[in-house]
Amino acid sequence: MPQSFPRTAKLVSRATEECFQVGLVARGFAHVVQDGQECRLAEGDFVVHEAGRPLFWKLDGDWKLLVFTWPREAIALDHAQPQRVTARVFRGSTGLNRIIANVLTALAMTRPNVQTSNVARLAEQVGTLVVTAALEQCVDEAPEPEQPSDLFRAVQEYIEDNLDDPHLDPESIARAFFISTRTLHRLFARQGQTVSRWIRTRRLEKARRKLTSREARDRSITEIMIDCGFSDLALFSRAFRAEYGLSPREYRARHAFTA
Repeated sequence: MPQSFPRTAKLVSRATEECFQVGLVARGFAHVVQDGQECRLAEGDFVVHEAGRPLFWKLDGDWKLLVFTWPREAIALDHAQPQRVTARVFRGSTGLNRIIANVLTALAMTRPNVQTSNVARLAEQVGTLVVTAALEQCVDEAPEPEQPSDLFRAVQEYIEDNLDDPHLDPESIARAFFISTRTLHRLFARQGQTVSRWIRTRRLEKARRKLTSREARDRSITEIMIDCGFSDLALFSRAFRAEYGLSPREYRARHAFTA
């Protein structure tokens, strides 16, 4: 039986936060409208949209819809890019779209047993896959990336100077520059980045340098980890291995005091 789900401007105005969403049609058919664009989806196809603007879904047949939601600031798209990819069908039967559709379906159906500390990382990685597909979808019409602004460079310097602070996060950075967290997230989205990912990458790079530094040869891995703003050795080790392919101990042994 057909069912319609309009998200009107009135409903949007009541929302307390902005969200980025992916709707995947597990069964049946769908018709989606947003930003003056519309598309039709069959089983296995998916679409991206934002909850902060009016949206219309119509589902038909013996339908089943899977919806995945991220905070808008966690998605590395600037304020203009989503409007070029919303309400455009991503065929789940080919290429990267097929990989994403399979991952999303597996996450919804199997409910993987992931440690609480890794849930955010998993969500970020899946979100990155979706963003990659979205950017591929509009690659021919995408504008050149904006040049980093003076404010963006100042924020980068502030982050670099405060990597040892375990409480460094988007909220504290925004307060330091007297801007909203929304403005901060948009600064990074324009460069294809998220604030949290940038902080983690810079912390890992600082740790990598220290592990091979002659000046830090007598310091333990735990001490270096704390110097770089990490507070959990197991999480630090997993993040380091994911970034560099070796554990901190293995990396240090292989590249001992080359810096």
